[in-house]
Amino acid sequence: MNMDMAGTPDLAKETVWAGLNEWLRSLLAWVIGLPLFVLLCLSAIVGVIFFDPGRYDPWIKRGCRALLRVIGVHVQVEDHGGRQPNGTYLFMANHVNLLDGFLFMGHIPHFVRAVEVITHFSWPLYGAAIRRLGNIPIDRQQPHRAMASLSAAAEALQKGRSILIMPEGTRTTTGRLLPFKRGPFLLAQNVGVDIVPVVQIGGFTIQRKGSLRIRPGRMRLLFLKPISYIEIAIMKDKEVRDLVRQRMLDYLE
Repeated sequence: MNMDMAGTPDLAKETVWAGLNEWLRSLLAWVIGLPLFVLLCLSAIVGVIFFDPGRYDPWIKRGCRALLRVIGVHVQVEDHGGRQPNGTYLFMANHVNLLDGFLFMGHIPHFVRAVEVITHFSWPLYGAAIRRLGNIPIDRQQPHRAMASLSAAAEALQKGRSILIMPEGTRTTTGRLLPFKRGPFLLAQNVGVDIVPVVQIGGFTIQRKGSLRIRPGRMRLLFLKPISYIEIAIMKDKEVRDLVRQRMLDYLE
């Protein structure tokens, strides 16, 4: 009994110190990462004015990867292959935290642009950067506007530009995969492109919705084999949705 009473204050001190240490590490990540974030956004805004977006894209990717590294996020990429280097694909990924844009932009090897929620385009600096890069805003609260955004994505795919969509539509608050929206799968069938499921594992521990805390750590990014348009062409859009979601769940669980 005396040992328990003596050990309790030590355990409490360790818990307090661990929490403080975590907050200090998070603060350090923000202090180091913010200047690079600002530089990266300015580079995107200005760079695409003077350089061809396709040729400038590798520098944007390097900047995104560098940002993740300096804040202590180490990404292990596992590529299951099956893609053509110059192919056009519809990448679909799970949506976890504020760092997702940098994660996917930095590690998807193809020239890709994202469909992002419209509110992101009003964020200081970041909004101007993604607009300049050519990301597509989508307003999920206005169905007719959402369809217009998917039409813009379809046009980009038809021109040979790969598109990234997070079919959950919002960040998870539990770490679990949310239900998928229907629109991205109608898009895939209408345009006739292969779908590449992309799964991130460990990102929820690093940063999560509702918190500004960043926990430096390791995560995995998996590029699964493409699901061929020939396979999904004869399916209903709901069946395609369920197929893609199950492929991702197989790795998440």
